[in-house]
Amino acid sequence: MIIFHNHLQLQYKYELFYDHCSAGIQVPSSIPTTIFSGTRDVPAYLLSPDGEKTCLKILYILSHMHPDIHFAPVVPPLTSLFLHFMEENLCYACVSALVNSRRSMLDQSQRAYSVMAKTFQDSLKSYFVS
Repeated sequence: MIIFHNHLQLQYKYELFYDHCSAGIQVPSSIPTTIFSGTRDVPAYLLSPDGEKTCLKILYILSHMHPDIHFAPVVPPLTSLFLHFMEENLCYACVSALVNSRRSMLDQSQRAYSVMAKTFQDSLKSYFVS
């Protein structure tokens, strides 16, 4: 029960923080669609045009709150998927908690991401010999 209570406090803290940040940060009308992902566009996953704008707004605020993260290709798809099931401030709270976690695999360099993908591919080949 204490863990759940702490989780609600953390969620409330992030929601208040998001409301404060979204009020304080001027989000430009044209946000680059390659935030956190290098050259790939943010996947929309059948979001409405307003949902896509909300997704880019959340990613823009995250990029300002975490300027040290330049490459995190998993963050934009997660944000798009979370928006299908959550409100904007709760989506920000979840993604921000994932990025802030100490054991996060979301914020990696492009080289580390490539090494992880290659290692995963090699391990799949060793288990599924065709």
